Amino acid sequence: MWKIAIAIAVVMSLAHASSAATLEEILAKNLAARGGEARLREVKTLRLTGHVMFGGRGRVIEAPWAMVQRRPGHVRSETTVQGLTQIAAYDGKDGWTISPFGGRREAEKASDDEAHALAQQADIDGPLIGWRDKGSRIEYLGNEDTDGTPAIKLRVTRNDGDIQYVFLDPDSYLEIRITTIRKIRGTEQLTETDLGGYEQVNGVWLPFAIETGNPGGPRTNRILVERAEVNVPVEDAWFKQPPAKTRIAAVIFPGPAASNAVASVAPPVTASERPVFDGGTISGLGARNIGSATMSGRIAAVAAKVVGGKTLLYVGAASGGVWRSQDGGTTFKPVFDKQPVQSIGAIAIDPSNPKTVWVGTGESWMRNSVSVGNGIYKSTDGGETWNHMGLPESEHIVQIVVHPTQSQVVLACAPGKLWSDSNDRGLYRTADGGKTWTLVLKGANASTGCSSVTMDPKNPDVLLAGMWDFRRRGWTFRSGGDGPDAASGSGLFRSTDGGKSWTSVTTAKGLPPGPWGRVEVVYAPSDAKVVYALVESKASALFRSADGGASWEQRDTSQNMVWRPFYFARLIIDPTNPNRLFKPDLRLSVSEDGGKSFADTGGRAHGDWHDLWIEPTNPKHIIGGDDGGLWLSYDGGNRWWKGTNLPIAQFYHVALDNKDPYQVYGGLQDNSSWVGDSS
Repeated sequence: MWKIAIAIAVVMSLAHASSAATLEEILAKNLAARGGEARLREVKTLRLTGHVMFGGRGRVIEAPWAMVQRRPGHVRSETTVQGLTQIAAYDGKDGWTISPFGGRREAEKASDDEAHALAQQADIDGPLIGWRDKGSRIEYLGNEDTDGTPAIKLRVTRNDGDIQYVFLDPDSYLEIRITTIRKIRGTEQLTETDLGGYEQVNGVWLPFAIETGNPGGPRTNRILVERAEVNVPVEDAWFKQPPAKTRIAAVIFPGPAASNAVASVAPPVTASERPVFDGGTISGLGARNIGSATMSGRIAAVAAKVVGGKTLLYVGAASGGVWRSQDGGTTFKPVFDKQPVQSIGAIAIDPSNPKTVWVGTGESWMRNSVSVGNGIYKSTDGGETWNHMGLPESEHIVQIVVHPTQSQVVLACAPGKLWSDSNDRGLYRTADGGKTWTLVLKGANASTGCSSVTMDPKNPDVLLAGMWDFRRRGWTFRSGGDGPDAASGSGLFRSTDGGKSWTSVTTAKGLPPGPWGRVEVVYAPSDAKVVYALVESKASALFRSADGGASWEQRDTSQNMVWRPFYFARLIIDPTNPNRLFKPDLRLSVSEDGGKSFADTGGRAHGDWHDLWIEPTNPKHIIGGDDGGLWLSYDGGNRWWKGTNLPIAQFYHVALDNKDPYQVYGGLQDNSSWVGDSS
């Protein structure tokens, strides 16, 4: 892991070029852009502190990170995870490391290859400044596209044998990328480092964002510098390898704010010069949705109905509200933007009247970053206007079922609060169109809510519902009781009076013994005798009933059936074939044999599927939502086309640059980092 910090070896390579003619002119402009030779030489020590993120594909670790450099050729970096500090240091001649994550608490001498990398990291100036004195050779190779920028390309042949391709921004002459080719035990290794977020410190421009990975691949090491300080005091002992059995601790910490910390180029304005921003100043400005639709984002719920030969479609985003399409997804309109919450958990179209739409707020795929809702909403004009219909403390609603002929009867399945106990969870029923609600199925404790509800397609008085006992804490998540054998409020329940009263069928023949975790249950639309249930337990599996839920038979027991059930817990059955069902998961899978076996059918779609709609009279027409947006299939799920017109990208962080017009940068949930124009 210490190599994470070494990736910053090229961080201080600060240089850039434009379409200028000669190599000397390019290097001179780079030197001036850095701050000039005099300013650079004034920097005797440099301390950087911030965070490092390493990993990928959903396994990212973030940790405090720090580095100090001292002329000539000294460096020490520290990365701390769960109280353990990894150290890599170089004293101008020898290097050493401590890797406590592998159980090694004592310093070990760095290998030749490690010392080689540390020596480069110790260079405050980078490969371009003073290149002749370092014995390097530089060639100007013209311009090359670098993620849309016609960057100036320089080839640096170092005296240590490495080759570095340095790419300069044609406007600022600062480095934006460095590709390093290094031979390790006779094999070439390539690394690519992107540099950005430049800020001026003591007159010198430094990159505050450094991302490293394989050329053309994802950036698996990312450093965010939060503080840079020059000419700070350091001790010789920090760089020297300590004796054996010496207890070694972190020594690099940010100092108090001082004049040599990050400074803006312009002096601060006086109070009288500062503009005043109040309601009157910005009252004429409206918010604009600028995307990203190309990447899109997590979709938690989809609902659709064929009306007049066209597909009426509603899409509920994890944090982007409700979008309506009246042409099967060709065009969309946001219809929920004026409501106070934008996290959507469930959508239902009234079977008797497609103008009436119900929306349950608060996404219910219970990862630690879900946003909350404030209850249930109803529209009677196709989504143009909405009325809040209650359940304000439910926070999350996963499913809504509307009676097929009595529109005033609606059931709302609320898992409830994720982080705390609450009595505002369970299965709610209204018989007056949402004016009043009754908690008809209450959990056995304050952490048990409703996870699923399904209605007999032949007899709407008969329903099945799953209850789920769960809790997320800052350090863990439980699905079921507090331990594998602890009591759990999860279970399966049945009603025969339209949902007014309920009886537990958790112990029905064929179902696994408790305690249980999450439960999903659904009737086959074409055969009311066929019911499927996903049950999380010590014997987690898919179960199938051929007698309406009186008895059950175990089917697929693979991990894909109950894997991360807090995030993937939906079953969708072909409306014309009770033996064909889909299971959303990391990949979308389908069974053609009643759940005995499943095969991947997600094609080249993004992944992390959450919901599907299948056209009742044409099951080859399927619409699905996953973490990458909306997907459409016209051949039963074998091939998928992405809807690139839903700007619901879920941003975790947003930043701007100083271009005119400025660009917007963002880190997306599950979808890397993106940049787009502000106008």
